[in-house]
Amino acid sequence: MHCFYVQDMKLYKFIFSVFVIISFFSCNYKDQESNLSKITKNIESFDDTLRYKAFDSIAKYYLYDNPKRSIEFSQKSLEIAQSTNDKKKIGKSYFMIAYAYDNLTLFNISLENYEEAFNSFKEAGDSVGMADALINSGAIYKAWGNYDVALKLFISASNIYEALDNKEGMAFTENNIGVIYYRLKEYDSALIHYQNALKVSIADKDSVTPGYTCNNIGLIYLEKADYKNALEYFKKALEIGITHGDSSDIVTEMNNIGLTYMNMGNYTEALRYCNKSLQQSQKSKNKVGLVQCYKGLSEVYHKMGNDSSSIRYCNLCLNSAKEIKFKQSIADSYLRLSEIYASEKIFDKAYQFQSMYLVYNDSIFNEEKQKQLSQLQTSYESDKKEKRIKILQQKQEIQDISIRKQQLQRNGLIVILILAAGFVFVIVKSLRKQRRNNYLIRIEQTKTDLLLLNILPASVAKDLKEKGKTEPRNFNNVTVFFSDFVGFTDISAGLDPSSIISELNEMFTAFDDIMSRHNCERIKTIGDAYMALCGVPEPDSNHSENILNASLEIIEYLKNKNKNCDLQWKARIGVHSGQVVGGVVGVRKYIFDVFGDTVNTASRMETNSEAMRVNVSEATYDIVKGKYNFIERDSIEVKGKGMMKMYFLEPVKKMNV
Repeated sequence: MHCFYVQDMKLYKFIFSVFVIISFFSCNYKDQESNLSKITKNIESFDDTLRYKAFDSIAKYYLYDNPKRSIEFSQKSLEIAQSTNDKKKIGKSYFMIAYAYDNLTLFNISLENYEEAFNSFKEAGDSVGMADALINSGAIYKAWGNYDVALKLFISASNIYEALDNKEGMAFTENNIGVIYYRLKEYDSALIHYQNALKVSIADKDSVTPGYTCNNIGLIYLEKADYKNALEYFKKALEIGITHGDSSDIVTEMNNIGLTYMNMGNYTEALRYCNKSLQQSQKSKNKVGLVQCYKGLSEVYHKMGNDSSSIRYCNLCLNSAKEIKFKQSIADSYLRLSEIYASEKIFDKAYQFQSMYLVYNDSIFNEEKQKQLSQLQTSYESDKKEKRIKILQQKQEIQDISIRKQQLQRNGLIVILILAAGFVFVIVKSLRKQRRNNYLIRIEQTKTDLLLLNILPASVAKDLKEKGKTEPRNFNNVTVFFSDFVGFTDISAGLDPSSIISELNEMFTAFDDIMSRHNCERIKTIGDAYMALCGVPEPDSNHSENILNASLEIIEYLKNKNKNCDLQWKARIGVHSGQVVGGVVGVRKYIFDVFGDTVNTASRMETNSEAMRVNVSEATYDIVKGKYNFIERDSIEVKGKGMMKMYFLEPVKKMNV
């Protein structure tokens, strides 16, 4: 979402209309380029003030339909402003150039020009211009997934807008901050910011902000499976987009309406709206819109069971995302292809795209722009990484010891040949040292084996040691555990990073111990989320009971911790049983991971759980019913799954009589 510098717009439109009329009556050209050439010549005869305003008006006219031509005339206005050293006009010209490059999806060049605009506005004392440049720069970082930088820019812009009582600007910042919370899946916080934006912008009939805000609110309801409200807000947003003639908004709203109909099971309407959105994107050459449309059509066809069409559109989405370097969309496309192939039981391709997703997603996650979030999400894993480094160092030490041993043996033989019996004591000394070295080698090898077992399951580590690789396997009877902490974002915002790291490390270490006692295996942590399972890689007939017992113990552990702690940590847990595919991903850094529909469903169970409750799927319930106390819940609409039965696990286990 971007804002547009509109000061003196009415005057610019008036001047531009005058030039068009002059040109029309002073020549008989019908061709637009010839008319524009005539207009430009007429403009050159005016003084600097009028020439600047005229070129700036033409640049605005071409801004969306022909951004390259817009840049051409903005550069003309920039030259005039620089010749008179008018900082405010210089800032406005740089802003126009940045906005045009933004429309061309040349974001790096756009950021450079927004920075130039901000500096010029600052020298001119133009607060509105400064805020506009900040919020548009923040929108680019937000699109890249660089939320920490984006949030800082939005907050800086918001402070300026509030000081000026600029409601349009305040609405822009509230919307953009809401988007960040939405992408972090903090939907209630996102909805608060969207509603704030709607309140301050709804009174302005000429504003496009209410349409953008209605779309964002619709997305929240779509995530909550409230399709009626989602459809209502998407259609409101579409009406506003059509009224203002904003092709980009029209593309987005039509695609969102199509996806809503898909979730409602109305595939005819879903395809109709998604195809209309695609046609609009192709007509307006909207590359970002093409990524959205291809993704939407892929989802609809997958839902209809037409996986060949789903794969085709997913590949189109992937190629379009690569063209404009939308990294998150590239990663999402890899994940979507993995899920489609897994549902078709084509596990080699599913594993291939899952590996590509993990590698690519990891590359996004480790960039400097994610530094602050990465510190929170990888703090617990830091000690594990250090152990991996030690493995490499110890292997090198083993090799060095082996080399030294060979050298000593060679020297000993030479001494024996030269000095014979007179130097028997040297031979004895060498043999003793050899035995000591062999002992050290065995010790170091044992340490290496233990460290490897700390990272990977035992059978997987054994395969890697003996064969140098491990093949992905299908595991039929597995129970998956997901948890996260309610309100983690708000808690972490009020603490310094070292405190957050210490808390997560303490709790996840306790979780590891509990899982280990119940024969369960932790797979990974992402931020405050914790994933574990039972039945992989070794089958376990009690996989569901083990996970449920561990879940109850974790809830009890947190209750005891909260009694003596100012911070109140409340976990939300989801459990599901079924089939998964597992294997080792990576070469330099080994990661054992699992994927499949069972993993996704377990995640949905966690999303639909409540604080300090264990939400169990019907599949898990059917395995253990009669052994535990459960509270049956009303069927809940789950995104991508439809209505699902769920049960809350009670803390008291039934006694077998």
